[in-house]
Amino acid sequence: MQHRLAFLEKDTNRKRPNHQRYIKICSEIAAHSDDEEHPDGTYRVIKTLPYRSKNTSKFFRRLDIEMKKADQISGKTVKREPRRLPRDPLPSIFTRAPKELPIDFYDPQWFSQLNAGQKRLIPNAGQVAFLPDVSQSLLPTPHPDEKLSDSAFTAKYLKSRSEPYREALDDLEDDDDADDDEHDEELSNGPGVPLTAANMETSDESDCYSDGDFGSLYDSTDDEAAPAADDDIIKDS
Repeated sequence: MQHRLAFLEKDTNRKRPNHQRYIKICSEIAAHSDDEEHPDGTYRVIKTLPYRSKNTSKFFRRLDIEMKKADQISGKTVKREPRRLPRDPLPSIFTRAPKELPIDFYDPQWFSQLNAGQKRLIPNAGQVAFLPDVSQSLLPTPHPDEKLSDSAFTAKYLKSRSEPYREALDDLEDDDDADDDEHDEELSNGPGVPLTAANMETSDESDCYSDGDFGSLYDSTDDEAAPAADDDIIKDS
């Protein structure tokens, strides 16, 4: 977590003044997966958070790749354990989602299962943080939209990036009688996922992608919103 924040803060000072939306997310401990050391001790196995969208998970992999590249370019010897994604997702034991992050941080299917109180209080439904295709994030030549302020970025992408959550949000608007206090304990946790992944002790290297690769594991249509149309482009003044 601290290494990621340090990298983003350095990059912000250097050429991307509006990385604050990334930094806000990475500042939350629960935004990071609780990766476990593989039994052979050569790498860490990345776990899957139930509440984190696939696009967000792609962003974290992009961030790790760029950190690794920066270490190589600098010529410094930095000891970082390789982190590898299992071909069959290994569920995290974390089910308590961080609150008030941009709505596209959260997994749409997970979000749809929340009760009305949780839907109101967990996400910031009026803000988005990630490019529709996060493979374009953190490149040596910044994507033009990474230079937008938070407000301009949200103005451009909120409608399209909120689409996977639209039905749940519309249902929420129809339910004005929800009792938030009644669900306070549930709000802290949200829906979990059964821990049914393969036993770590029996896994081997062939069960994981190489460091920095995630195959097609994060490919999905359920949380991939269409890019904004050309006439929706907003330039930050």
